[in-house]
Amino acid sequence: MFNYVTIAFLLGVMFSCGKPQEAANVETISYRVDSVVIDSKGHIFDLRYSLHVSDYCQEDGFLYNYSAFDHSIERIDLDQLELV
Repeated sequence: MFNYVTIAFLLGVMFSCGKPQEAANVETISYRVDSVVIDSKGHIFDLRYSLHVSDYCQEDGFLYNYSAFDHSIERIDLDQLELV
């Protein structure tokens, strides 16, 4: 008898504590993909890590990319679209 009362109590608590399901809020996320063509001046960019090891400086407009191949920093001018 005690087990039935305990089970009934637990079931009552489980269903009474739940929030009523509401309609799902659907948010619209819009994004735009932009691509550029960079004059590499014969240099092959090291994009092995996809630009995860790069940073953009808003002050001078340059993208700094770390090249793990020769341990150098590739400096790309995004205003002129060329390697500096």
